[in-house]
Amino acid sequence: MSLVVGILKTDVAHHLIQGCGGGDYDQMMLNWLRQVAPDLSIRTFDCVAGEFPSAEAIDAVAGFIITGSKHSAYETVEWIQQLKACVADLDRRRKPVLGICFGHQILAEALGGRVIKNPKGWEVSHSTFALTDSGRSVLGTDKPALCMLQMHQDVVSDVPPGMEVIASNDFGVEMMRKDNHILSIQGHPEFSAAVIRKILELREGVIPEPLRQHGLAVVDSPTDARWFASVALAFFRRGGRPE
Repeated sequence: MSLVVGILKTDVAHHLIQGCGGGDYDQMMLNWLRQVAPDLSIRTFDCVAGEFPSAEAIDAVAGFIITGSKHSAYETVEWIQQLKACVADLDRRRKPVLGICFGHQILAEALGGRVIKNPKGWEVSHSTFALTDSGRSVLGTDKPALCMLQMHQDVVSDVPPGMEVIASNDFGVEMMRKDNHILSIQGHPEFSAAVIRKILELREGVIPEPLRQHGLAVVDSPTDARWFASVALAFFRRGGRPE
């Protein structure tokens, strides 16, 4: 039986970004994971519209991915508060959850940590971050660092109790984990270089120009995104159990 992963979708991609990425954010997740699991399928929950999984829906999927978003995890709008409650429930159930960018940050906020606008500014395009010894063990690799595409200006400033930082760089916390059922990454393994390039084009005048130009110059550099798809697949197949 093929694996089914729930997508907690937290934004709608700009139509020009969808054109570069092969669809909206949930479709980008599917395209990314199908590089290593062609028969994988997804079930999307539109969190912005107030759609969250029931107990039956939670049991019907292997786990959940929380997508990126233009919103901030510290906003007080109703759907973000509902999402935090959903995350806390998934944690209590020890259901596997992978948080990506905004999803990484919402996991921190929902489980007792804090997210702020990063005083160091934007982290965009190609980025490298160092793994801890524990991070290498958790991810099953001897890589000293990972490379990933990025697009964010918020950062986890306070790590929740029980969560462990397993990767970081000068911008801050890049990856966290909790036991065997929660994993988070600040970068965007699901984004192609074309998607990041289009976002950089659309954010002219928003991202400082020297940084934006540097991002465009390095956007095609190799990343560990496909390798991390295999990590994510193994994470969901374990179902929150130890390796």
